[in-house]
Amino acid sequence: MNFKQKIFILTVLSSLFISCKFSESSTAITYSSKKTNIPNQFFCAADDLSGYLCADISFNNVQTAVFTWYCIPKDTNTKILIKTNTVDVTGLTEYKDSLVSPVCKEGLYYCEVELINGTNSKNFQTDKKPVKLIFYEPTLPVLSIQTNNGKDVISKEDQLLGTLSLLESDGTRTIYNNIKIKCRGNTTFTKAKKPYTIKLDSNVPILGLNSGKNYVLLANYMDLSFLKNEAAFYLSLQLGLAFTPHGQFVNLVINGDYKGLYWFGESIKVNKNRVDIKDKKDFLIELDDYFDEVYKFKSGLKNFPYQIKNDDEMNAERLEEIRTKINLIEDDLYNNNSIQYFDIPSFAKFYLINEIMDNQEIISPKSVYYTYKKDTGILSAGPVWDFDWGASSSRKSLGLTNCLYYDALFTHSEFTNELNSILSSSLLDMNDFETYIITQKNLIQKSVELDIKRWGYADRNPVGKPLNGFESYVQDLIYCIKERTEYLKSLSF
Repeated sequence: MNFKQKIFILTVLSSLFISCKFSESSTAITYSSKKTNIPNQFFCAADDLSGYLCADISFNNVQTAVFTWYCIPKDTNTKILIKTNTVDVTGLTEYKDSLVSPVCKEGLYYCEVELINGTNSKNFQTDKKPVKLIFYEPTLPVLSIQTNNGKDVISKEDQLLGTLSLLESDGTRTIYNNIKIKCRGNTTFTKAKKPYTIKLDSNVPILGLNSGKNYVLLANYMDLSFLKNEAAFYLSLQLGLAFTPHGQFVNLVINGDYKGLYWFGESIKVNKNRVDIKDKKDFLIELDDYFDEVYKFKSGLKNFPYQIKNDDEMNAERLEEIRTKINLIEDDLYNNNSIQYFDIPSFAKFYLINEIMDNQEIISPKSVYYTYKKDTGILSAGPVWDFDWGASSSRKSLGLTNCLYYDALFTHSEFTNELNSILSSSLLDMNDFETYIITQKNLIQKSVELDIKRWGYADRNPVGKPLNGFESYVQDLIYCIKERTEYLKSLSF
């Protein structure tokens, strides 16, 4: 008995399917197909940089399947064989096959399939579809998120449920169910390439990072070196600031849409593996003039915008407690000329990192983090965060001596001696720094190219310093940081 069916093979366009037309053949063989997401040993993207290229066939009464992939390069009539794969599918209900070695990036793409059961066979060919493909062997993990019902992630308030699939460079795949994802950021949220936060349902050490439920995906959209935040985190680790966010670069896909190159890392949260303070007793604080958190206040003398970040344990009574403490600290510093409530080493390290990075954002202030420990009554600086607008100047002058509490701290020898001690040590070795940044540059270079194809260059350079491509921006980053560091080392505070 003859019959006709229709099969779909997922293409690289996020919603484009290649329909398959079947020839007349034996009723002993039945099969079907469904769309799926299979990055496997490669990651591929189309001109909309949206998805994957693969075949996903379900079988019934089939012993052998032969997949033969072809492309016809643009502006030619020559059919080029890409790959033939013969598979024993006896007993299998499903087999997934993906393209791993393309020979043309642009043209017509299709696949011929033969299904064999004994002497019976069935042949079909996908429709030829024009696609522009960009292929590269993955040097970075691919992080793919599928939200429930395929809803797009567009809000900072509304979390969407979904599944996270992590494909590491060695081929290891891990699935995390029941994740929550939403947008994050302030200025960065207004840009085309959004940053995100992810929350898991349990503490998990993803990609070797410190275990936790909360992670961030930083877009680095306004940093065409893609490495300014990573450079600041490197300096923080070298100086031994109490908490430094750790992370790795990944390629991000959401609902089949390629989103670009992201930094996936630990969020700034109270956790023994993150900001290690007592959540129900101590305080994680952000000074930020967006002033958009639930628990917040302006300090008495300085009118700084204090926001409390461990808000799961907050209430009006605790908010009033920390407000009283901060006002006491400011009063003691400015009216009594006392630094007894300040952790001087942390404030010195925090200052140097931001001064080296020429991070003018903390003047506002924006994204300035402190911790306050109730047992000691001490205010500590850090972690460092948000350097998209930094590291663009090699100028030989200081810019942050009068911001935050530094106008008063610089009048104390304990603070200036700490600065001199750090600068005279080997902690800020610029040869090691340059080696590290070059290594990171080489690691992400192919993904940067793909990110630029996805998003272009427009609206990505807020400091107004146009340079010629990724390599130039990285070299400028290295030059600015080295020059700023050498300048600081030449001073005696």
